Amino acid sequence: MAHVFGHEIDHALGLKHPFEGDVIIDSGLDDTDHTVMSYSGDGPKLGPIDIAAIRSRYGGPASDGSHVAAWSWDAATDTLAQIGGNGADTIRGVASADVTYAGREATTRSPAEPATIPF
Repeated sequence: MAHVFGHEIDHALGLKHPFEGDVIIDSGLDDTDHTVMSYSGDGPKLGPIDIAAIRSRYGGPASDGSHVAAWSWDAATDTLAQIGGNGADTIRGVASADVTYAGREATTRSPAEPATIPF
């Protein structure tokens, strides 16, 4: 069961199967020793390819929020506030209750509505 949880969490983080999409890994690495996204086995933990992909997408431990200009966490309301840097910023939510306030005028966006952020 741990394999299924890890596999589905990786999907929620935006990872795909190693045999589909624009980037396909070598078939010699398509196993659960390397990635929980493989269909060949039922390894219970993230593999090195999963960790590298997640770090590439979201930053590693050293990032700790440095990839945005500023951020704060309100534990009372479970609210993360981020201020992007110069250039294009991508913000993704992971639950249907997520609300994004985007742009200088803090336009409210629903989870299903993509945000174009003018800066």
